[in-house]
Amino acid sequence: MPASRILLLPGLGADSRLYGDEIRSLSNINLINWPDKYDFKTLPALARYLIERYEISNKDIVGGTSLGGMVSLEIAKLRKIKNVVVISSCLNSREINPFLARARKLSKYVPVEALKISSGKAGSLLDINLLEMFSNVVEEDFLRNMISAVFEWEGIGDYDVNMLRIHGEYDLVIPCPKDESVFKIDGGHLISTTHAGVIADEILAFAARL
Repeated sequence: MPASRILLLPGLGADSRLYGDEIRSLSNINLINWPDKYDFKTLPALARYLIERYEISNKDIVGGTSLGGMVSLEIAKLRKIKNVVVISSCLNSREINPFLARARKLSKYVPVEALKISSGKAGSLLDINLLEMFSNVVEEDFLRNMISAVFEWEGIGDYDVNMLRIHGEYDLVIPCPKDESVFKIDGGHLISTTHAGVIADEILAFAARL
C-alpha cells in the first residue's frame, strides 16, 4: 500500500537545495527544511518538533541525508513508521568517522567554517549555489548543538524498520557500510547532489514496492 507522502530532510547546515534537480522535481517527494528555531539539544527533541510541524503520520515514508537520515530514524521510532530512506547516514553514532567523533569536543571553540570542512561539506562543493547554501543556512547554535547531539544519539536500536539505505562508497564522513543490503553508489558524502537521478529512481522503486 503506497505511503501518503515521501518526506526528505537535508543534512546538517544544508537545506533542500542539497538535493539535485532529479529529486527536487519529483512531485511526490516533499523536501523539508530545518526549523527557524535552533534551541534543540537532542535528536528526539528535533524529531518531535518536526512530527508536529509537518503532521507526520505512520503512513508516510520519512528519510534524509546525513543528519537528516538520523532524524528520520528517530521520527520513525516515535511515530511507529515502518518505511525509511537513509542516505549517506548511519544507524548509530559508532558508524561515524572516528576522527570526527574525537574532534567533536572541540566544536564549541572551532569557527563555523572549520566545522563545515570537518563535516565534509566545504572543500567538496560542486558550484556557487551550494557554496551559498552552506554559507547562509548554517546557524551557529544549531550546528554546534547537533554535532554534540549526533554523538549522544542512541541510534535505531532494535526498532524494526523497512529501510532503503543508500551510501557513497567513498564517503569519508560516515564510511560506507559493508552490509550487502546497502545500495552503494560510486561517490562520496554528497551523493544526494552528485547522483540525484540514481537516488530518485531508487526511492520511487522503493515506494512502489510497498
